[in-house]
Amino acid sequence: MSELSTSRSSTSAVDAVVVGVLSAIVDDALDAGSALPSEAELASRFNVSRLTLREAMKTLSALGVVTVERGRGTFVNPSDRWSRVHPAVLAMLVRTPEDLAASSRSLVEARRLVEVGVAELAAERHSEAHLASLNEQLEAMWGAHESADTNAWACADLAFHNTLMEAAGNPFVTMLFSPLEQLLRRDRHEPAIDPANRRRALRWHQRILDAVVAADSRSAREAMDGHLRDTQDILAEWRGDEDSASDVSAKQGAHQ
Repeated sequence: MSELSTSRSSTSAVDAVVVGVLSAIVDDALDAGSALPSEAELASRFNVSRLTLREAMKTLSALGVVTVERGRGTFVNPSDRWSRVHPAVLAMLVRTPEDLAASSRSLVEARRLVEVGVAELAAERHSEAHLASLNEQLEAMWGAHESADTNAWACADLAFHNTLMEAAGNPFVTMLFSPLEQLLRRDRHEPAIDPANRRRALRWHQRILDAVVAADSRSAREAMDGHLRDTQDILAEWRGDEDSASDVSAKQGAHQ
């Protein structure tokens, strides 16, 4: 076996233990502060070496799932400290339709906090190459819409927004969203099954592109904000979530 193959095998074993420990925590309903079984017991349970187990625990610790205390053991952290950007963690935390709706709602809120500003900067800083890419990606979205190819749709939609981030010229923005790609793809793919949702999104993307082409930063902000509010409404309708963007705004206004 080559060195590369060995490395891949080790990584797969670590990932399997990460998923296994997460499942055990959730399925056994271990409370925050609960101690995990000993290293020897876990290594035996998952049929892995102690070295592999330790690497898995390092991963779980980095994800906020557990705290390793030397000489005392490994303890479960409160679930609100777990990193939701890791697919295995997300799968454990999002198990019901209500969990999924709440996850989608929070993700769109995070996107609004960042992408409205991204659209403004893209309108100010874009290059001709960025405009060419945005046009190509919007054409790809139209093609995917007409062929009802939701996988191609999700890819083109994600690429459009990634190009806007590149055009904004701030590398930290891209770094912030890179770990969320799987979640972003999920929330694009599922509602796109309905052609009416695709048409709604296409209209907003055209407005965003027109504003960027015109270097109109204010219109770009407004178009992106409108798009993401509408996205939240679409997801709320799709998942049966009562808290759409308009509902949340109304509630916030009532408390002011």
